Amino acid sequence: MTKLQFINTEPQTRKEFAARICATYLRAIDAIFEVGEELLAAKAALAHGEFLKMCKRDLPFRERQAQRFMQIAQHPILADPKWRATL
Repeated sequence: MTKLQFINTEPQTRKEFAARICATYLRAIDAIFEVGEELLAAKAALAHGEFLKMCKRDLPFRERQAQRFMQIAQHPILADPKWRATL
């Protein structure tokens, strides 16, 4: 056949769905740590009071959630890549 065949990339089986869900789950976990690390960098770099303003005005979450993300990013066990690899 000379024409390109349509390749269905949507999951069709339980295992295909599970693989896709697991990959998304792992990206979500990585994203939580990335958000925490970015928040820590912002807090360290911004002038006094600017971090709180950013939390109140510019982010889709408030300061309390930002604190949680930063705590996760700094947690000695949770932030360990070996532990994250076990998820």
